[in-house]
Amino acid sequence: MTNLNFRMLGGFEARLDGGQMISSATRKTDALLAYLALSHGKPKSRDHLSGLLWSDRAEGQARSSLRQSLSALRRVMHDKDKTILQVEGETISLAADSLEVDVVKFENLAAEGSSGNLGLADKLYQGQLLDGLKIRDPVFNEWLDAERFRIDNLAVNVLERLLAILLKERNSDAAIAIAQRLIARDPLRESAYRTLMRLYSAQDQRGLAAREFDRCCETLAAELQIEPSPATIGLYKQILASDSNDTSPDSTALATPAPPPLPSKPSLVILPFANLSGDPDQSYLSDGLTEDVITTMSRFQSLFVIGVESALASNERASSHSEIAQDLGVEYVVNGSIRKSGDSLRVTAQLIDPFTGHRLWTERYDRQFSDIFEIQDEIVANIVSALSINIERAQVELIRHRSVDTLGAYDCCLRARQCLWKWTADGFTEARLLFEKAANLDPDFAPAWAGLARVCNKEAYFRPGIDPGPSLATAHEFAQKAVSIDPKSGLAYAQLSWSYLCRKDYELARQCLDLATQFDPNESEVLNLRVYVLGFLGDYDAALEAADFGLRVNPFNRDYYLDAKGMTLFFMGREHESSQLGELIQNTVPDCLAWNAAIYALVGDQEAAVRTAERFVREFGAIWKGDPDAGAAEFAHWVACVANPFVFEEHRQRLVLGMRLAGLPI
Repeated sequence: MTNLNFRMLGGFEARLDGGQMISSATRKTDALLAYLALSHGKPKSRDHLSGLLWSDRAEGQARSSLRQSLSALRRVMHDKDKTILQVEGETISLAADSLEVDVVKFENLAAEGSSGNLGLADKLYQGQLLDGLKIRDPVFNEWLDAERFRIDNLAVNVLERLLAILLKERNSDAAIAIAQRLIARDPLRESAYRTLMRLYSAQDQRGLAAREFDRCCETLAAELQIEPSPATIGLYKQILASDSNDTSPDSTALATPAPPPLPSKPSLVILPFANLSGDPDQSYLSDGLTEDVITTMSRFQSLFVIGVESALASNERASSHSEIAQDLGVEYVVNGSIRKSGDSLRVTAQLIDPFTGHRLWTERYDRQFSDIFEIQDEIVANIVSALSINIERAQVELIRHRSVDTLGAYDCCLRARQCLWKWTADGFTEARLLFEKAANLDPDFAPAWAGLARVCNKEAYFRPGIDPGPSLATAHEFAQKAVSIDPKSGLAYAQLSWSYLCRKDYELARQCLDLATQFDPNESEVLNLRVYVLGFLGDYDAALEAADFGLRVNPFNRDYYLDAKGMTLFFMGREHESSQLGELIQNTVPDCLAWNAAIYALVGDQEAAVRTAERFVREFGAIWKGDPDAGAAEFAHWVACVANPFVFEEHRQRLVLGMRLAGLPI
């Protein structure tokens, strides 16, 4: 098979495996080729592609333009045998095994995380995604802008993680080179200037350290019209005051001091958001936002959050994040700023490892000032959810290589949650063992029992063929135990909500769901179960609102919310929209394939329906735990009549109709 090699970082080039350049006649054909290559074998519908690239044209004209571009691609790729460009009915893709894409390789190396792989990822990043590729279509350009922003952030994150590793290894020369690259990529990254100042000072090169301070001042003044932070100014004064014969005050900065231990929870302090509006009277905005973030973060049962008074006092006493963290005994620091100009509002927030200066997460929010309180609620929700996700990810990295035998109760639950996100039978089995270990280590640790309830509630999906009744009863018992230990456990109330839904006690299901939302409004599992439970109960508008909120504040778990939202749209009779969402899901579990097959059949895409039904039978059969002689009829019956707690019979019958139209014998 002919191979295609794509370079998309810093421009766009496509070559055949012999080195011959693929050159199309139009930019839209190039854009189509690039989009299919970035999809890496995932089929895209004709409607999706024509709407992406020819959104300003009528449907017939757009599909005609798509056909012309596909024909042009076949010619320039010499794909006479049609093995590279694969067209199956209404779906189009490039053969994944024929592609070599620098962006895909870059993302894979970045995800692996070792210093060697991060270095290779950094070398691959030669500039902005598809730099120079411009077409006249707002839908494509909107997609491209979002992807560029994501890849650019990942490129900065690669350098940040590589720098943190080099600092811990005390490899100062390599750390200096990476810090310089980080500043070149993100000139406003103040922590990188401080890292260089410390490194140069430790090498007794105070002139170079002072030069970095000057460069930081000039950049911040030119770009943001602000001065460096007190931490940067304080470090500069220390360097100037130090005697040239003495050890630099920050010569130990390469070491990573451990904060005082805290009981089994990640800990953080949220520093006051800076008022950059130039008007002291606007400080009520920054103060209010700070207090709201602290209050909301404090509602997460798995976090230790310093109170607002201590955060303010410590910020006034200490000059650096590391000093603040050491004073308060926390692992992470959050800071940010707010700027109001006319009717525009800009809020920034970042999560920092204070001992390395490594920025784990950063985000900027641009909004209009009108309806300030609704805006503030939205910003707080986004910040809080992103912080909780990134803190959890950072904690997972800390325990990733530790033996299960050495894990504490919190660590076991943290690792178990990662297993759950695999959304496989093996992942759920592993998660159950870890939750059980956590409960044995600390019988009064509510998250362990809530986690066990979650696993048991989901066993109908991952142990198909086995009566789910006992598991559901056990889940109910575990969730009640979690609530008895922690009456504010949103996770436990969410599992009770599902349990009551399965028991057909719909009023209690709604009450427990409301309590879950009250206590853990931004927790991913709570939000997702809210969509499913409200969807089954027929509260469609609230379910869709919860799904959209989940997609916004928990972008790392998109598949989870897309599936729940698609189910709700199906219940509303909006199968076309549901099928479009289904195409966005990256990893579809076997149970959902039956739904997808039914939806394709109901919208008239019989080819996709049959193909998906066949895949359902194949993949569901691989995890079937019941009668080994069972087949498609038993599998379909399980999905329609056992695993899903339908409240309205018309919903079930609609699913059954779609299954039958897709060829499933039910």
